[in-house]
Amino acid sequence: MKPPRIDYQMSRKRIDKDEVTCEQFMSDASVEVTEDMQDASDERRIEALSQFREGNYEEAIKHFNEAIKLNPTCAMLYAKRANCYVKMRVQMLLLRTVILLLLIIQMPLHLR
Repeated sequence: MKPPRIDYQMSRKRIDKDEVTCEQFMSDASVEVTEDMQDASDERRIEALSQFREGNYEEAIKHFNEAIKLNPTCAMLYAKRANCYVKMRVQMLLLRTVILLLLIIQMPLHLR
């Protein structure tokens, strides 16, 4: 029995990877997050959400990347960054972020 066909295309408009100027930071989950790092990450997250609300998705991604560098095991940061990619319709970067998010969610709590 064949699995059902799923159409993953989010939009008819395709964005060439050369058009995307934002970088995607891939985290290092082995980093031990200190309280200061968490506070700094929260500040970056707040700025990213502000940029997101204004429709500045590339700027929001930059701030989310900074927040992820400081707190790489916070699944919410990856989810918010993925939402930016959805808004920008950048499918490959969205897929990478969602995969990282799923890996973090499956990570045992004591390793987060």
